[in-house]
Amino acid sequence: MKPKDQAPTQSNKMDKYGMQKQLPSSSGSEVATPEVGEPSVSAIMVAISDLKSTLEPKLHSVMVDISFLRVDFKKMSDKVSTGESDIKALQTTSKKLEEQVQYLTKQCGVMAARLDDQEGRPRRNNIRVFGVPEGMEGPSVDLFLEHLIVNTLRPKHLS
Repeated sequence: MKPKDQAPTQSNKMDKYGMQKQLPSSSGSEVATPEVGEPSVSAIMVAISDLKSTLEPKLHSVMVDISFLRVDFKKMSDKVSTGESDIKALQTTSKKLEEQVQYLTKQCGVMAARLDDQEGRPRRNNIRVFGVPEGMEGPSVDLFLEHLIVNTLRPKHLS
């Protein structure tokens, strides 16, 4: 049998860190007796120093990564803040434009009504004379009508 396959005895019980376990005495209290395989304080200090030297570069790397993440987070935060202010400005502008569109739509309706009224006025004030061919009036409509009325409507005995 190999030594690690042997059943544990009181002299060879080690914990998972390679430290000698203290076994209870027959009286039930812990006995602190140095065993042959137990590491010394200097060996423990060397192990701690090795662990520290192994972890320091990793810790430094993690701290650098965190620093980069903070910078990236700050940039994104600034972008979000800028985006929010831009959105607020666009909403304000949009509201003003909606109000202007409503006003201009109302004005367009008023103008359309006025245009219809103006187009209808000449039609209501026109005089139609039936029986006179188109284009007979010549250059002056006023003189033509005066001549037409005098010659057509005046009784013959008043001439």
